[in-house]
Amino acid sequence: MENKEKEYVSLVIITLIHGIYTYCALGKMPYISFGIFDEISVGAFLLWVIYGMCLYLITQVWIIEKDNIKKQCALSIVFGVVSAFLKGSIDYGIGELYEYLQSVIAGACLDEATTVIFFVLLTCVLLFIIGKKKVHFNIKNVKVPLCLLVIWVVSYGAFVGNYLWQNQQAIKAFSANEQERFNLDYHFGRKILDGNVWFYIIFFLLFWWFMRRLTKEENEL
Repeated sequence: MENKEKEYVSLVIITLIHGIYTYCALGKMPYISFGIFDEISVGAFLLWVIYGMCLYLITQVWIIEKDNIKKQCALSIVFGVVSAFLKGSIDYGIGELYEYLQSVIAGACLDEATTVIFFVLLTCVLLFIIGKKKVHFNIKNVKVPLCLLVIWVVSYGAFVGNYLWQNQQAIKAFSANEQERFNLDYHFGRKILDGNVWFYIIFFLLFWWFMRRLTKEENEL
């Protein structure tokens, strides 16, 4: 199996595991809470540590093609821990905003935005800083993944917009009081969370593909 095939197969596997674990064990939110020390918080922190480690190793072993595996494994632990602490710090700020907004729908959208933006930053650090890749823009190389990313954005916007519309319609139809508004917000917020995991899995894979095409050199196969 070629290095590029190993890279993409590994990325798909670890990203699917990330999403499945988030869906089944973390309440559908890959959110690190530094304010609460419990099983979910520890699980989320370890999830991001391991995911960061795996991405680092993929970059070093199959993109840069470095040979010193023991050294790279040690460095991957450092990278994973640092990236998880960074994610937790961002989540702490988002948590403060969520407490202010008091809305499950807003919380679900903020969590998805944070997860997506964090992966974008993580990918850029890995490819541009650690991998020392440079942008080699060629519209033919990036056209397909870029179009798919645009479709992803439109699809997620429609997905969230549909539940926002349903929420407003229900409020109008039942002349909902404050408690009923809270219940509706919780109901539709949980539905958004149900889809968030699968949307971010798709985004992670598409964005990595896009960035690899964007940094593809002319002599690369």
